[in-house]
Amino acid sequence: MSRVAKADWDRLAEAALEARRNAYAPYSRFQVGAAILLPDGEIVSGANVENASYGLALCAERNAFGTAMAQGRRAFTAIAVATQSSPPGPPCGLCLQTMAELCEDIDILLVNPAGERQRTKLSRLMGQPFRWKGAGTPSWKGEKKAQTKKAQTKKAQTKKAQTKKARGASKAAT
Repeated sequence: MSRVAKADWDRLAEAALEARRNAYAPYSRFQVGAAILLPDGEIVSGANVENASYGLALCAERNAFGTAMAQGRRAFTAIAVATQSSPPGPPCGLCLQTMAELCEDIDILLVNPAGERQRTKLSRLMGQPFRWKGAGTPSWKGEKKAQTKKAQTKKAQTKKAQTKKARGASKAAT
């Protein structure tokens, strides 16, 4: 069962569709947008950027992860990928391998402008990612745990403040 709320899936889908509209795809004309949900509720988006030299093209998903990494973000909750195809298309192998490198078994939402949605997980799309045993643990793995804990604390504090405010409002009404 996904740990992502329906409202967050809706926000992610809209952000991915919006990013898709900003894609630069003059060669394939296949625009892709991606939006990553971070543990604190923030969303980071990316769009595909093609190049006449195809190997230099940047996929939307890798663009979004690169943007998040550049911001120092290391913990990722879910990702939405928007394509024009029906049914919505999954990430390519490069993007799946990037997700496998940076995430645990991340939740994935595939969407298109027609409103079709398909939820899946990285493990369903890429059962055996490449893992280099000699690589060791990336230095930022500890940061990921710290960011996740910080986000969970922030959410708990916000919920506590909302509950306290609601109790105060109900007391004032009586």
